[in-house]
Amino acid sequence: MQQPFQTNLYPNIPPEASNTLYVEGVPNDATDREISHIFRPFPGFQSTRLLQKESKQNPGRTYYLCFVEFDNKFQSTVAMHALQGYRMEKNDAKGLNITFAKSERKERKEKSSS
Repeated sequence: MQQPFQTNLYPNIPPEASNTLYVEGVPNDATDREISHIFRPFPGFQSTRLLQKESKQNPGRTYYLCFVEFDNKFQSTVAMHALQGYRMEKNDAKGLNITFAKSERKERKEKSSS
């Protein structure tokens, strides 16, 4: 008997999904351009934002907050599943940890509500 179309090729979109991904594990010397090169091949890619912050626990130590924007929740979900654990460096033990951002960018919300 022939199997019907396999739906597991496309990830289910969870209720907490958003157009914006939050990416942890970005090396301190990473550039916006490097992050863009990783995500650009995925349909719907819009932009990246790297925000440098100073650690509250370790003053003088910095880290990045990284956000990646897509056109819609489906496209961000596909990219998240494909790149989960991606290693930007050979000796990177953990790789990237990608989750949905807690809230979408303010400008996007304002556009969609008008």
